[in-house]
Amino acid sequence: MQSVELLMEVNSLKSVIREALDFSEKNNLVPLISFYLEDDLLKKIVKTLDSKLKDIFKKYNYNRDLFIKEARKILNTELKEIFTHFIYYAIPISEKTEIMIIKNNWIPPRAVILNGKVRFTFMPYSNIEDMEKAIKTQNDDDIIVEFENGIVKSYDRKRNIFTDFRSVTQVLQSRNKVSVNLFTSLKSIFHLTILSNNVYPYKNKIEINIRDGEFYFNIIQGKATKDDVINGATLTAESKAELYYDYKKNSINKEIILNGLIYKLPDF
Repeated sequence: MQSVELLMEVNSLKSVIREALDFSEKNNLVPLISFYLEDDLLKKIVKTLDSKLKDIFKKYNYNRDLFIKEARKILNTELKEIFTHFIYYAIPISEKTEIMIIKNNWIPPRAVILNGKVRFTFMPYSNIEDMEKAIKTQNDDDIIVEFENGIVKSYDRKRNIFTDFRSVTQVLQSRNKVSVNLFTSLKSIFHLTILSNNVYPYKNKIEINIRDGEFYFNIIQGKATKDDVINGATLTAESKAELYYDYKKNSINKEIILNGLIYKLPDF
């Protein structure tokens, strides 16, 4: 896949990407990172969307947000469920955590924590040890949240300085399911990203296990067929609308997108 090949050109990521490719092969997954970096697949998706979106693109091509809003009404087949969104990062810390992917095609993916404990952090970290060191030295917040069936069950908020206090409070007190930017570690984040692109959004369950400081993943339900992955059937309505608009406006710069993706990673 082109997205993987581009990342392989980044010397500091070669070993991580190789491990992700091994993970994909062992689990029979399509090694897809983002459609934004896949020329042929992107063209094919845009072509299939033309019949549904070309008219509203003509009408709203001057405003990306407005186009996406209207396109989602046409394309949306997802659950009509209200989510409370946490805009920073959530990192699993329990031995077993169950999640549901609700938006892929980027790093990190957006997910709902179904069951388990996570830390809410301002930044992602290369590994659990670095995260714990940052918290211990007060260079990040100290917030542990436990979820049950997607709802906040309990939390321990000892320090809340870096992330917006009101935003965190809204999440912790919400009775809706909470979506997060789910990060694990630098070594495993591409495992998670590839896996996220190989499940049907809102219709999946993934188990994350932590053993000796390492993250391991297992699809419990919702694994997509290879054809569906390649044809974009695992993309959300919002992602499809974003891809369509950006492609039609000739605003996709792979170098900028790749750099933006890399700079989101810890230690870059």
